Amino acid sequence: MSIKQASAEHKAKAKGGLGEKFHILTDDIERVRTSGVLDHALTVGSPAPEFALADAFGHQLSLKTLLAKGPVVISFYRGEWCPFCNIELRGLEEALPRMQELGASLIAI
Repeated sequence: MSIKQASAEHKAKAKGGLGEKFHILTDDIERVRTSGVLDHALTVGSPAPEFALADAFGHQLSLKTLLAKGPVVISFYRGEWCPFCNIELRGLEEALPRMQELGASLIAI
């Protein structure tokens, strides 16, 4: 199942479970879309600003170091409580062997 299909199924399930309250989620999404913030967001292929963060083991990892090895795929993961983030992360995990074949690294922030 594709990420889009899994997301659509989860959205339909949430809508069914929340009923009239579902608009609380969609109103926030629409508010972000209309705020103009997305006009300044990075898009696929845009260079990211240099950063260094600690990995899961506490070791510093910089974007510069990763880019020296090849392309980098960055996923912003809100947390295990977010079903859409989990769907995306599973999809990225499935694609990871192909990314690695192409010399790319995957990081989730």
